[in-house]
Amino acid sequence: MRRLSLAPILAVLAIALAGVAPAAAQTTQPPPPKCANGSCQDPLFTVDYPANQDFVTAHGVETHMPVQFYDSRLFLLFGTGDLGFLQKLAAGSGWRPLRTQDGRGVVAIDVNDWADTNIGQYQELVLVFPVSPAAEPATTVDYSKNPYELVGSSVDSANKVMSVKLIVDDQVAIDVGRDYYHLDKTPVPQRISSDISTARAKFNVADEQGRQVLSGDFPIDNSPVALAGGYGQLGSTSGMQKWFAQTAVRGAIGAFDYVFRDVADPTSILKAHAAGRPFMTPDQTSLGVAGPDAKFSVRPVSDFGKLVYQTAFRPKLGIVFLGGHWVLAPGGWAPPTEPGTVAP
Repeated sequence: MRRLSLAPILAVLAIALAGVAPAAAQTTQPPPPKCANGSCQDPLFTVDYPANQDFVTAHGVETHMPVQFYDSRLFLLFGTGDLGFLQKLAAGSGWRPLRTQDGRGVVAIDVNDWADTNIGQYQELVLVFPVSPAAEPATTVDYSKNPYELVGSSVDSANKVMSVKLIVDDQVAIDVGRDYYHLDKTPVPQRISSDISTARAKFNVADEQGRQVLSGDFPIDNSPVALAGGYGQLGSTSGMQKWFAQTAVRGAIGAFDYVFRDVADPTSILKAHAAGRPFMTPDQTSLGVAGPDAKFSVRPVSDFGKLVYQTAFRPKLGIVFLGGHWVLAPGGWAPPTEPGTVAP
């Protein structure tokens, strides 16, 4: 009897299946950065923190880490909050919030317009508060005579900044934040608009359903006399004096050290630091205390809104940084000197 060969049948079947088999997943890439004024050539990006780590997001976008911020408009709104609630947020972390002389805690909301990065343009708001080691004596911040002590305590090298929650208007930035850095970013893009200048900072946030979450309008007296007074008060704080000294050692690169709960495992506390140049020319920064025309409102209609609402945030002062260059480096705090710099 003639034996039937299966080879031709298998060959035909393979060709047929190839026509219906799913194609390999395709990746996309973020839009190329603008790199205005050669900002991408800053040694911060090319020497200190090169983006040489390949990372593909959950939505198939191919990126290169760490995130490099080539141009930015930042408004840092400092104030006070309910100490008891902040203690709950920090419970079990090994850190505790700073106490103010009037029995509250130090809190800040960062409004970040990242105008040009290696993962695209996006905006975000971040809820943070400075913390000190829980095993050491409690730190008290007296801002009764100098409101800028709220800032000084936040940048003091003896303390760290605890990042609680971030909302973002771009999915790529959300995926990178959650999956690469393990930051607690709300998974769905929010509706964020901001208008930040040295004379006024305005922002407005709505959730994915269009519900108003929070808004702010913060006029700043950026006259030379007013700014000189504000910088004088800020520079007189011991925390800022330490920060300036460390920035000089780092080759004019400033740093902010963060602690935060791992979004994948909230029992795990992670470290990171932002390193960069807050502004490139003196006219790109301003600051001021909250005056009678300053406005801030929050509604507890989203996770972020509920957190800010429960924090009972009271704005006290704001700082604007325009045009800065930054990098967010995971895995630890800022070294005494940046990798590409030499201490004097």
